[in-house]
Amino acid sequence: MLGNEERGVFAQRFNLQRGTLGNYEIEAYEPPSLVINAYYTAYNINPHWHVRGEGGMFTDMTKAKAAGFKAPTISAGLMKKLGRVAYTICRDANIKILHENIVELAVELYRELQELVQNINDMEEVALTLPLLKLYSK
Repeated sequence: MLGNEERGVFAQRFNLQRGTLGNYEIEAYEPPSLVINAYYTAYNINPHWHVRGEGGMFTDMTKAKAAGFKAPTISAGLMKKLGRVAYTICRDANIKILHENIVELAVELYRELQELVQNINDMEEVALTLPLLKLYSK
């Protein structure tokens, strides 16, 4: 959620049911233009980004921060673990890789991890998923 706000609170801002918002998040349904416009009005979320995936998420980051948006952070510990997974994948496949490219692979693994877990902040779930991530990435 925007600014790590609880889904129910976020949905309530737009007079939506929590489940309706969840359906938008998992792309079971597309939000109507009125909702997309409300996102733009309240948080400056770029409608082109929302509908087409073009441009940045926000039309004005200053206004987004003023509205309470907090950019998510990735813990150094998680990135270190993903870097180790990236290194291990390359080593096991006998792929020589530059150290700076390990970082790029770790970021890609982070994206894949986000798709596999329900909650990226649940370190127990993440720890249990890392071996699966390594297996899928070979």
